[in-house]
Amino acid sequence: MFDLPLRRLIPILLVVVVGIGAAVTTFVFITAQEDERHRVVFDRAAADRISAVRRDIESNLDVLRSIVDLYDSSEFVDRKEFRSFVSPALSRRPGIQALEWVPRVSSAARSEFEQAARDEGFPDFRLTERQTQGRMVDAAPREEYFPVYYVEPFKGNEAAFGFDLASNERRLAAMNAARDDGLPRVSGRLTLVQEAGEQFGVLVFCPVYRRGVTVSTIAERRRHLIGF
Repeated sequence: MFDLPLRRLIPILLVVVVGIGAAVTTFVFITAQEDERHRVVFDRAAADRISAVRRDIESNLDVLRSIVDLYDSSEFVDRKEFRSFVSPALSRRPGIQALEWVPRVSSAARSEFEQAARDEGFPDFRLTERQTQGRMVDAAPREEYFPVYYVEPFKGNEAAFGFDLASNERRLAAMNAARDDGLPRVSGRLTLVQEAGEQFGVLVFCPVYRRGVTVSTIAERRRHLIGF
């Protein structure tokens, strides 16, 4: 029954080939439509996620700005006032590991500064830095220090207390940039000194200048910086 003349077989083959081609074309078209639909859904979900992260970051930056406003409006912010001010924000923003006050301390004032913290109820307080092996030791002599002096919550962040941020090049570079332009600066990804696991974090530095002075130039900002 397969003994058909070639001229009669060609139309049948063409129908079969065209049918197969149409089926393949339809399949490819449907697959392309599905891929496009999935891409649109993915892009929309990614955009929503990016927007959520951006809002979260802006909200966290607002917390830092509010702390700067506190220092700008106060003669002196003590540890109790700092804790009271930042605690509500910390309870609402789980993405913040800690909020800290990092004062500028000259080499000449180091001993007096350490003793003041001990008198405040922290008998073991000292300025520290971290060795390559991760061990905390006394901070080496340098022209000025930027130690973590207030840290909230204190529990879980004890290792950061007294840590001299000027002892680390990446942290110092971010601080210097923030000091010079008067804007928040981010350290880039790093391991926090209080981190016990393998999680990474970033530090955001907001400069605080002496109240009532002009800080319109880099020289003035460097001269009147009191901390971060």
